[in-house]
Amino acid sequence: MRAKMFADNKTLIGYNPVTTHVHYASYPKIYGDHFIGPNNVLIGDVTLKGPVFIGFNNVIRADYGSPFFIGPRTSIHDQCLVHGQPEQYVKVGAYKWSVHIDGDVSILHGSSIHGPCRIGKNTFIGQNVSVFDAIIKPNCVILHGANITGGVTIPEGRLVEPGQNIYKQEDADRLPPVSGEYLSLNPETVNGYMELLYAYRKQTPYGTIKAKKR
Repeated sequence: MRAKMFADNKTLIGYNPVTTHVHYASYPKIYGDHFIGPNNVLIGDVTLKGPVFIGFNNVIRADYGSPFFIGPRTSIHDQCLVHGQPEQYVKVGAYKWSVHIDGDVSILHGSSIHGPCRIGKNTFIGQNVSVFDAIIKPNCVILHGANITGGVTIPEGRLVEPGQNIYKQEDADRLPPVSGEYLSLNPETVNGYMELLYAYRKQTPYGTIKAKKR
């Protein structure tokens, strides 16, 4: 029996306003399987390429910096922010993005991902992490409370310890490799949240939200 939960899903999916920073109005584009829980906000030129899990009370707002890409097998848990600076980008192939989350990325509760930034594939972002103006290469583990900023690039496969501040490239280059128990941390989280995605779709009234122009 479907649980009688989320009777009032106040998720908002809508156009961004046109301003001097974002010159066109866009509606989020959602492709593939997804779960988008109650009380989320998705505004503007945001591409979700499923399967993607968006938990509860998150804000994904492409109204100041734009556009955003959130790749497959990404999970954004609860009370997270995705936002960006105007006219500042990371380049991925031939395209410029304010925020690009490659895929197989886990973003835990209370974290802030603020463009210009790119989060590489198979990366774990712990609770209450702040990423602002940074590139994180694939296969990294960023533990709870870390702060990454200053235009740094975190090399592939590195570990950022809890509460660590990385704002100089030389500090980023000295980070240790991910090893031991941390090697399985993100794959286990990705698999767990993909299971949760389909469980929510099958067992609750809010399996999908269609981003149609209204």
